[in-house]
Amino acid sequence: MGGLILGEKSSFDQAMRQSFVNTGTIHIVALSGYNVTIVAEWIMKVFSFLPKNFGIGMGIFAIILFIIMTGGSSTAIRAGIMATLALVARATGRNYDVARALLLAGVFMILLNPFLLVFDVSFQLSFIATVAVIFFAPRIEKYFMWVPKSFGLRDIVSVTCAAYIFVFPFILYKMGNFSLVALPANVLILPFIPFTMLLGFLTGFAGLIWYVFAVPLGFISYLFLHYELGVVSFFSNLPFATFSFPNFPLWLTLIIYTYFIYRLFGKNIKNFFVEN
Repeated sequence: MGGLILGEKSSFDQAMRQSFVNTGTIHIVALSGYNVTIVAEWIMKVFSFLPKNFGIGMGIFAIILFIIMTGGSSTAIRAGIMATLALVARATGRNYDVARALLLAGVFMILLNPFLLVFDVSFQLSFIATVAVIFFAPRIEKYFMWVPKSFGLRDIVSVTCAAYIFVFPFILYKMGNFSLVALPANVLILPFIPFTMLLGFLTGFAGLIWYVFAVPLGFISYLFLHYELGVVSFFSNLPFATFSFPNFPLWLTLIIYTYFIYRLFGKNIKNFFVEN
């Protein structure tokens, strides 16, 4: 629960950490834009009966509170910026405007700390995943019309696929790890993550009042966590769960991302040169 809400992994032993890596689910126990976006989207759903702009505003307010709760670290601020951009883009459909904002946020953060561009893998993954959520997920959602919309499952599947496809070359280059079970593991776990995080918040809040109030909520939280860890354990123990690709070449990674950029923005680039 500490990993889900605060990105706290100090209590993880090496075997558990490796299990999350092997199943491609390490992102859910890291303080990333994904976790922050879940908090914001849950708040937006709670206020969905109100005007749309109010719901978005409450989502962004939840992000600010979340960043404060986690201590306002640079990691939390970065995740908050990425989550806010992804949230606004998905809620309003204004991908073109948010593209400028995303680029501006990335440039601003790199100017503040140029080492992010080379040494901060978390920043790089967050940036790539946010691009995938904003631009790629809407394009592939049509291929998942067979997935039911209940509990946001269709959105979860399309976003998960988009993010994993986009970060996959980078993971190969940085970690040399290829998980064959990442997609099914994420699909089985991600629909329950918002409820688990909500229960975790409520358990902590109830415990501040009286620990007796926290016990039933904590027990339900435990059941969710037990299921999620069970899925991770099952898939990580499969003999074909992951393959190692040491020394994946940088030049091949750059070629792959050049192709991705061309597929996403090729028409816009052509139109820009034609108009100018």
